[in-house]
Amino acid sequence: MDWRIPLPRIRNINPMPAVHHRQQVYVLQDPFQLAEGSIIIPQELGAIFMLCDGTRTIQAVQSSLISIFGIRVSEADLRELFLAMDESCLFENERYEKAHSDALDAFRRSPFRRAIHAGVSYPTDPEELTKMLAGFQSSGEPPSTDELTRGVITPHIDFARGGSTYANAWTSLLAQLETVELVILLGTDHHGTGEIFTLTRQDYATPFGILPTYQPAVDMMVDIFGEGPLFSGELRHRTEHSIEFAAVWLHYLRDGKPCSLLPILCDDLPTRNDGKVSKPDSDPHLQAAISDLRELIRSKNTLVVAAGDLSHVGPAFGGEKVPAAALGDLNKADQDILAPIAAGEALEFHRTILSTENQTNVCGTSPFVHALNLLDPLQGRLLDYQQCPADPDETSWVSICAMHLY
Repeated sequence: MDWRIPLPRIRNINPMPAVHHRQQVYVLQDPFQLAEGSIIIPQELGAIFMLCDGTRTIQAVQSSLISIFGIRVSEADLRELFLAMDESCLFENERYEKAHSDALDAFRRSPFRRAIHAGVSYPTDPEELTKMLAGFQSSGEPPSTDELTRGVITPHIDFARGGSTYANAWTSLLAQLETVELVILLGTDHHGTGEIFTLTRQDYATPFGILPTYQPAVDMMVDIFGEGPLFSGELRHRTEHSIEFAAVWLHYLRDGKPCSLLPILCDDLPTRNDGKVSKPDSDPHLQAAISDLRELIRSKNTLVVAAGDLSHVGPAFGGEKVPAAALGDLNKADQDILAPIAAGEALEFHRTILSTENQTNVCGTSPFVHALNLLDPLQGRLLDYQQCPADPDETSWVSICAMHLY
């Protein structure tokens, strides 16, 4: 890098708060995974995301850290950090543009979107994976068999922590899934940059085979939004786990038989109340898409799946410690969120999130709202709710649920 000129702007990479060796840190990882590994920095250095705006040299960044934030960092240490970030393609520059273009070309040339988390989050071997998923037991009374489940809310947390909740969401649907023709799978876009929906034409692979993406539905969405808005973030499909984990359970319960899939990453619902909040589906393009997708649902045996977790609280997510004794308060906050979902009230659910400016970091807001609007009118039935530890000290938590929508 040429240290005589302003540093490039840092990309929109959504640094993740975490606890590393009992210290508050940010994990810097490219959502496109254009380079291997991640970079860990102390949370106090999060100020660089404001300062590296494309106008400051390294000397100006160092000076601003001292004068504005009272943080002293040597120029040598800053150079080491910025070189590592550049090698990881975290700046808006030629290195990133070329790496992104090459990766997107390779992704689109691939015969399918591979199960990138297989072998890491769950077994690659289908027999071992079947044994793992079968070992997760659902709890409580299964839904009545005379009720047609039109939609499912499922977690996207790892199977190790959320396995029983996944089982509650999916296993009672075994008979219904045998005849389903299309699954509209709405997943949280953890690294979205403002897109309403992000699509791909790639089929989704699981260890059980291939789930083909339903191209007529993709074409329909393109006619409404245009190619640019729908595919500008397509490469995020390559690494995003929210759709993949749900697809694995779907394919497992269909005993490896394929069915058509419409995988949609969802972003761009505000979680801060600026006084100008409108109904979540008031965007004319989104209105048209919801309308056409409803027609598609009426024409095919369709299941709508919303893959999202609930609250994320504690030091692992940049908050204060939440001891186990305080989990009753988290439960209450989550039940306030779940009540309008169960009532099929998309607008009221969104208003509930806005009323606290998403204080508990619910990361399923967009998939939940879109599922409710697609299936309106509906009623939901909560099947399971869990609070999962997210740090070794059990002071950070992720809450998850399973719900059927009728």
